[in-house]
Amino acid sequence: MMAEFKTVSLSHTRRTANRHADALATLATKMPKEKREYNITVTNCPIPSALQSQLTEPPQQDWRSEILAQIKTQKEKGQLATKELSKYFVLYEELYRVEQDGILTRALSPIEAQHRLNEVHSQICGQATEIALYRRLQRLGYFWPTMKKEADDLQSHCANCMAPPQHSEACTVEEKEDWRRPSVKTKKESQALSTA
Repeated sequence: MMAEFKTVSLSHTRRTANRHADALATLATKMPKEKREYNITVTNCPIPSALQSQLTEPPQQDWRSEILAQIKTQKEKGQLATKELSKYFVLYEELYRVEQDGILTRALSPIEAQHRLNEVHSQICGQATEIALYRRLQRLGYFWPTMKKEADDLQSHCANCMAPPQHSEACTVEEKEDWRRPSVKTKKESQALSTA
């Protein structure tokens, strides 16, 4: 719009005297405008990064896939024994394992297991606690076959975890009711009802 005028000057006007300065804006809104049509072409061309293609890792073998396949197809002659297979069940498309004491633990993929292991370790790293990292992961309701070995290896190679405790540290342990027990009871009750 400034191209329409020969000269343009800007000046600061206080709020009380803004009545005349606002008149120009009012006039500009009442002028007829030319309607212009614009053609905009949007093209989506994803270009894979050369670096990304070099960094992609081969897919890891998920230890849960064999168990899930055997549970879903109800195979009796699979690689897993029926006794071992009876410890697992699928709930909302997630694989769970029932421990010996009836505690329900979620079976994690290798990628998620590594993430959870590092997450819990970062929370307790350097604290001289009597509860091992492996036991903390169990209490949080996680399971994967190599959990104990990986947790022990991580703690034994961590300098902060191996450092002697400070005498000024105080540790507390709270006992709370286990949230996983009702799920196991509900599962057993629903199986009993479905067979009756």
